[in-house]
Amino acid sequence: MMTPKEQTAMLLKNSEIMIDEIKGEGTQSEVCAQHSVDLSVVYEGNDFSVSKSNTTSSYGIRAIVDGKLGFMTSNSSSDQMLREIALETRKLAMLSVSSEHHQIATAMEKHGYSENYDPSTEMLLPSDLYNMLQLMVDEVHKEKNISLDRAEISCSRQYFTLTNSNGFSQQAAASDFSWFAMGMGKTKNEVTSFDYDGGTVRDRSALENEIIQTMERFRQYVGSSLGPRQAKDYKGAILLHPAAVMSILGQTISFNANGKNHLDGISAWNEQMGQQVASETLLVAEDPLDENRPDGWSPFDREGVTTSRHQIIDAGHLNFAAHNCFSAHQAGIQPTGNAAGGATGLPQIGFSNLKISGVEGKALSEELLYQKLGTGLVLKRFSGSCDPISGQFSGVAKNSWWVENGKRSHAVHETMVSGNAFDVLKQILAIGSQLHVNLGGSQAPYILIDGVSVTAG
Repeated sequence: MMTPKEQTAMLLKNSEIMIDEIKGEGTQSEVCAQHSVDLSVVYEGNDFSVSKSNTTSSYGIRAIVDGKLGFMTSNSSSDQMLREIALETRKLAMLSVSSEHHQIATAMEKHGYSENYDPSTEMLLPSDLYNMLQLMVDEVHKEKNISLDRAEISCSRQYFTLTNSNGFSQQAAASDFSWFAMGMGKTKNEVTSFDYDGGTVRDRSALENEIIQTMERFRQYVGSSLGPRQAKDYKGAILLHPAAVMSILGQTISFNANGKNHLDGISAWNEQMGQQVASETLLVAEDPLDENRPDGWSPFDREGVTTSRHQIIDAGHLNFAAHNCFSAHQAGIQPTGNAAGGATGLPQIGFSNLKISGVEGKALSEELLYQKLGTGLVLKRFSGSCDPISGQFSGVAKNSWWVENGKRSHAVHETMVSGNAFDVLKQILAIGSQLHVNLGGSQAPYILIDGVSVTAG
């Protein structure tokens, strides 16, 4: 078995074959290569399914010929096929429309090999994952009124390289364990909406404890959804669960802090850099170098640009807009390390390990948030749409509950909620002090917002 460094060296060697094949005057090229080894086991239909093991390699080559772009992918590692794909990509580029903004990254000060990797994953057996999956199932079934629809646990080893004709390369190796459970509350006379929970860790030594914690949380959420009552119609304050914070506010912030959307004039925050776009109690940052959130860890972006922590919103003021090489050239600035995607697609723009929090000293405990809400809805799972351009959101509150006189009272039937994300960002009444990690690696607290319409139906 190859070591992580040997595996990335192999990817790099194959990438350089493609780069060398089409180098020449007027041509820029880049290869994003990825090799993954995945092992997973599934519980479904009250039974454990056979484990699945997949090993895949992907090479995405981008060629820019006199400003014309071509892109192709290959899952073959043979020299002949790689050379053929490279030549086809160059031919494809010559047929496309030219743009001066098609660019590849120039050499960074920091480049080389990075690792966020647990070597013990190389010795993992399917039986090890079966044992962890059995633990998940046992933890969920401590609540007898939960019907477990599906549970899954996976171990993944990922190896990445990014190399281009400007003469630099980036290499990384990462591993993680991820798991989730999906199910619903069920009694003889009642079935709730489904809910889900899970997590990701890098180290095998932390896996058992994290599974127990997340399954306990899942068990509590689903179990407490039983016995719902009708909510009440009103317009005013609701308390967003961290998952709903990301569904409504996180999505809106990510779209409108995208530099390409600024340039295209579709961001509501276009030309608002440094201006207040949210409550002065709000902080939003990304940290792709946070090794404790391995599913979002990324020492370099899809174009090989070194990543770093960015304060997107600082005390309510827009502080940062993300760019890849294309949008950065269009704006006349340096790329920010926010090219997103993988080997099978062209670079997009995105954020890693997003973190929403409150200004230090002003965040409240969840008990105080309940008291500040007084009486009203806690939105757990938002099932609906949120238009990041207009800010309008509308959908159904599922697995949610009612607060009465500052105390949790009862679960509620599915309830309509609607409002405008830009308005509620400025009408944040309070932010929780405790951060919760959501699936995907984002972190968020409970947030109390105002100006939302609640319709019980």
